Amino acid sequence: MKSIAKVFAFALSLALSVQVYAQEITEASAKEFLRKVDKAIASKDAAAFEKYISENADISGTITTSGQTQSFKFNKAQYMAALRDTWTQASNYTYRRSNEKIVLSGAKATVTADVAESMVLQGQHVSAKSKEVGTLEKVNGVLMFTKVVAQSTM
Repeated sequence: MKSIAKVFAFALSLALSVQVYAQEITEASAKEFLRKVDKAIASKDAAAFEKYISENADISGTITTSGQTQSFKFNKAQYMAALRDTWTQASNYTYRRSNEKIVLSGAKATVTADVAESMVLQGQHVSAKSKEVGTLEKVNGVLMFTKVVAQSTM
């Protein structure tokens, strides 16, 4: 009976370690995820981009324009509504992520990057530069943004 208990305990510990390992994020999976995100954003594909944001995501930061700084905080629904509205009105939209750094920590990855965007909105050229910090986690086994903090200047 003792040997059966030992085998069961070993099998259980192995199963748990495999489950934990399966939730870890690799640099390769984070880079592939970001490649897909960038493709969706660059093509203004809100439906594709929305799939990469957790339902409980926290999206916040500041925007500085003409020396005045304003804070923002969105949940996923609010953020996607604002994004769709902007992308619907925008023309000549460009998006570029640079200086990307990925820091892995088991079940989370933190991505820092500089983001440059420009567009024509209501006849006006608008450009923004942001320093973004995003947290990636697996939600129900799927890699997603669970938090994004951006410091933007327009």
